[in-house]
Amino acid sequence: MASSNPANKKSKRKDARTPNIRLGYDDEVDSGDVFNAEQQELLDLIERQDVNEVREFFARGPTFDVSRGEIGRVALRLSIDNERADITEILLENGVRIGNALFSAVIEESEHPMFTTFTMRETLDRKAIVDHEFKRDYKELSEGCEEFAVSLLEQCRTMDEIKILTDIRPDAVAHEHQTCKNESYYTEFYADTEEAKELTFLNMALRNNNDKLVAHPYSQLRLNIVLHTGILQVNCCKLLWRNRSLVSKVIYSVRHTLLFPFLAIIYLLAPTLPLSLGLANPVVKFISHTGSFAVFLVLLIISAFQDQFHITVDTPSVVEWMIVVWVAGLAVQELKVFYSQGSSLYRRRWWNLVSLLMITFFVLSYCCQIVAYGLVGTWAVLDQFRKFVPSFGYQPILIANSLYTVGMVLSFFHISSAFQVNATFGPMQLSLYRLFRDVLKFLVFFALLFVAFGLSLRKLYSHYVSTQYQLAKANGTSRVRVGHHFARVDKSMESLFWSLFGLTDLDTFGIDKPEFQITRQTGVVLFGFYQVLIVVVAINMLIAMMTRSFETIVEAEDLHWKVSRTRMWMNWVNKGSVLPPPYNLIPNPKAVAHLFRKLTDVCRGFNQNPASHYAVNSKCNKNNILGEIPREVHGIDMVKIKYNGTSHRRDVLKQIVERYLHKTKEDSRQEDSENLKDIKVVQELMWQELGTRVQGFPRSPFKRTFRRLTATQKAEETCL
Repeated sequence: MASSNPANKKSKRKDARTPNIRLGYDDEVDSGDVFNAEQQELLDLIERQDVNEVREFFARGPTFDVSRGEIGRVALRLSIDNERADITEILLENGVRIGNALFSAVIEESEHPMFTTFTMRETLDRKAIVDHEFKRDYKELSEGCEEFAVSLLEQCRTMDEIKILTDIRPDAVAHEHQTCKNESYYTEFYADTEEAKELTFLNMALRNNNDKLVAHPYSQLRLNIVLHTGILQVNCCKLLWRNRSLVSKVIYSVRHTLLFPFLAIIYLLAPTLPLSLGLANPVVKFISHTGSFAVFLVLLIISAFQDQFHITVDTPSVVEWMIVVWVAGLAVQELKVFYSQGSSLYRRRWWNLVSLLMITFFVLSYCCQIVAYGLVGTWAVLDQFRKFVPSFGYQPILIANSLYTVGMVLSFFHISSAFQVNATFGPMQLSLYRLFRDVLKFLVFFALLFVAFGLSLRKLYSHYVSTQYQLAKANGTSRVRVGHHFARVDKSMESLFWSLFGLTDLDTFGIDKPEFQITRQTGVVLFGFYQVLIVVVAINMLIAMMTRSFETIVEAEDLHWKVSRTRMWMNWVNKGSVLPPPYNLIPNPKAVAHLFRKLTDVCRGFNQNPASHYAVNSKCNKNNILGEIPREVHGIDMVKIKYNGTSHRRDVLKQIVERYLHKTKEDSRQEDSENLKDIKVVQELMWQELGTRVQGFPRSPFKRTFRRLTATQKAEETCL
């Protein structure tokens, strides 16, 4: 029924006719200034809820297309708010579509339709988690947002259109949506460099899991343009990086790694030279850091073959000192990454966690070595430990070696992240990561059963040992040996673990006295249940999970690899450190000057720094469309530049959306045509089955039979 409250009608009319945000303004716009007289007449008829007048209005044939533009969206929303299904049906019959209205709202009320699509998808995904009853519906809508973004990108014809559609600046987004949220809320990486700001749309797409948009050829094209611009070319080689062969790339990388000590000196002394600026290219930074880490692995391999039996523990070798310097450089680099990205962004990448664990194990190893050197040496601080434990001096060095070996294993695992750039090894590395993630999920279920059966067996045999001890004490036997393998927690857990590989004997469950056979039988039964649940059920479940993950990656191998590759390259696009470890330990004059400048600004006070004051306030500037421009340069020329740029952007976006709507209509028309062809084929088959074929459109045999029966009935009535 229609709403009878005039206040509600007025409110609905105002809400339906008022655009939310147009070109950065959030003031209310009167509908009379937006629509012409004929469009205003249609809205008045819908508001009066006069069905006949609305039908006559469309029968006369309006001079405007109601299915395009804002008029259709406002009219449809007004009829829905008035709860008039008949008027809504008339609008739908005349070409107004809910989808068109939604897409028009996205493009007309937003300067960044891609960002609006990302936020809508993020909201729907969050709703799917909270309102799990409607999870499937929210997921379908979320996938629709992703398909819409991909469809818009497919309608681009030139690089200028691609750049306009995908040009999303964090400061402009914050201004448009009137939000002061942290950038990490929308992005996967913190945009620190100018190249990273150009690829903000990829950053947001990765954050919202828009895999199809990330893997789209146009998105990969924009990424490759940023990656392959400014690569150092030696000996005037004009061959593009992507056109090089694998052998040529390997030779270039090895040569760059060997010459990097000299390049680092040039970068530190003359950071403005073209050669120094070329080191900041993402591909060159990747080669520099990967080559430096490869040298670090070579040092670890050399240290593994060193036999230092003739050297005391307090005299490290030259290789060990070099490894210490490299670990210090890696630690400084991770601290910089953690400071620039923040904790929320840092922990999202698995290679950051691997680096953190690797450095932690090396640092703990060196701490234990320092303690061992002090115990073996003459450090007076550690004299108390030598008094209580004379042999304690060799324990820290053994612990240090154990931690060192774990860090070495993680080092080799860390370099596998570099395989993502290769089309052959990238999917394999991604499959390995997915399989490892499945193993971690399985370990949760496995740990539950493992601890349950391990503690149960320990509890069972601990009572047996306690009873044996009490019997021996009652009989006056004080020198009897009482104990069992499963009476200790560590032995019980160890036996259960190695039983997964068939290395446990049932004789370990045996007991000495026959009157305690119930304990042995219970232990054997528990062990049998453990084998069934873990070996038969759980491990087969793990195999099924790993098989499914591998098949999922293989089915969409190119898509998953491009997403993983983009995520890895975005990390290098954003990484600000040009010098890899251990060269980053060398004081950089540019960094020292920047630090001194920041300290000077802090000492002078925040209010005396107009640039910093503007940088903070411009993020939350709500009503100023020129908020991105400092007030000192405001003027009529800058207003014209800003207006012309916005107008050109709106025209390009309008063309893209019109192409999308036209393609949608063509697809719908083609689908209808195919459906009609299918119907005709079914009709032909039906008539062939009935044995009747008529030229032209066939007449129903049931209708002819009905006429024959009617004529017979009339003849019988006449005879009667």
